[in-house]
Amino acid sequence: MKYMKLGSKPDAFQSEGNTIRFVATELATDIIINLGDVKFYLHKFPLLSKSPRLQKLVAAINEESNDEIDVSDIPGGPAAFEICAKFCYGMIVTLNAYNVVAARCAAEYLEMHESIEKGNLIYKIDVFLNSSVFRSWKDSIIVLQSSKSLFPWSEDLKVVSHCIDSIATKASIDPSEVEWSYTYNRKKLPSENGLDQHWNGVRKLQSVPKDWWVEDLCELEMDCYKRGGPERPSDNEKIREVQSPNFVSSSSKVAVGKLIDGYLAEIAKDPNLLLSKFVELAEMVSTASRPVHDGLYRAIDMYLKEHPSLSKSEKKRICSLMDCKKLSSDASMHAIQNDRLPSAWWFKSSSSSRFEHPLPLLAPAATAVLVPSSQ
Repeated sequence: MKYMKLGSKPDAFQSEGNTIRFVATELATDIIINLGDVKFYLHKFPLLSKSPRLQKLVAAINEESNDEIDVSDIPGGPAAFEICAKFCYGMIVTLNAYNVVAARCAAEYLEMHESIEKGNLIYKIDVFLNSSVFRSWKDSIIVLQSSKSLFPWSEDLKVVSHCIDSIATKASIDPSEVEWSYTYNRKKLPSENGLDQHWNGVRKLQSVPKDWWVEDLCELEMDCYKRGGPERPSDNEKIREVQSPNFVSSSSKVAVGKLIDGYLAEIAKDPNLLLSKFVELAEMVSTASRPVHDGLYRAIDMYLKEHPSLSKSEKKRICSLMDCKKLSSDASMHAIQNDRLPSAWWFKSSSSSRFEHPLPLLAPAATAVLVPSSQ
């Protein structure tokens, strides 16, 4: 995990019970900052020199001859505020993927910009995010994981969109280019044994699996990690969070939608995968995230190929996931000739769809360019 250490002075923050934090120094404190049930006994000068918001709040209480201000609405709560306060004092503080978003949001709340002091906290955190965190696969996921509790701040500051863009970009690259660590515990299918078909008896290093990214993205079940024993959060919970309207930009949603369709095509090869599970995962992708259904068609065709014993009603159920209007012309022509698709479903769907260029009832075999899986 990447981290950034700020400050050089020893950490002098101490506690008195569970509700009081103060700086141990010979200089008497001259301001009390309330954050809910927690009170911080601090000094004005180091704080006001870096925070215009605190300057304004202190100016207001001076008129009332008061020494207490309230910032209970600061994002990240007491922990995030304390990071900002320690930075103001020049004390050592370590930022990492777990606390950096809260610190960034709190710094924004306190208006710790370059305009008041060069090298202020917002600038330093942004450098850390852009140079380290967003370039790291797992750190980006951790940051995204921690962002939900900080809405709308984390969203307005583009932290969420930057994380999603980073994750989607990395998950979309060729597996042969993956050079970072990832979580992968899925039992491989026989076709994924990692051996070349011309194996000469010397076992090669196993290649990176196509769905290497799936288990890490499954950690995006945000609410409370409802794990039953060793089970991981379900795939549909992960997809629901990633596809949430408030969570990502439209372009990132489409990228993630493509990843999910690619994942469906991979798990469709598993002969033990239940139809209900496949359908559930496919339906978690929103309409806006799947403007083209070619990837979904490939996954469905693969599932039909690996599960030839499906009943007619089951075939109709899985095919109902597709919208004929959203297939490319090549995919449409392939689908017309695909014996695995229920003909009644295809003609019913195509007749109810308003194609800009109506397709022939039977396309010449030579024009079937897209072949999701072997016939």
